[in-house]
Amino acid sequence: MASSRRLRALRRIGSTQELADPDVAHADSSPDQGKSNPFLHLSMHLAITEQLSIDQPPGIRRAQERLVGRLGPTHDAQHAIMECLGQIVWESQRNNTPPDTDAYLALIEQRATRLKVRLKAESKTNTPRG
Repeated sequence: MASSRRLRALRRIGSTQELADPDVAHADSSPDQGKSNPFLHLSMHLAITEQLSIDQPPGIRRAQERLVGRLGPTHDAQHAIMECLGQIVWESQRNNTPPDTDAYLALIEQRATRLKVRLKAESKTNTPRG
């Protein structure tokens, strides 16, 4: 059952044809070039999907549900989580420490709260005045 959900998620995430393209496989997709690595991107989606399926770290599923409530599509919420995961992994590598799961969850919650505030502000500015 879980593997079929992962397969459906993979199909939604992106085209495997693009990843099978030799030009993509050997392209310089470093952030310095202003590009993202499609293999890293897909791997992060898979990691986040797995984290959500087992609620590890504990609370990530609830945090993701709040993001979905604010952003809409699950895919958009995963991209918000991906930014947080990337930051935590980068800090972990830079400091030569294990990833801080409490900080990871706090970043996700912070992102959900920040989005809520921004969306409220945008809705106020887009409201017709009579």
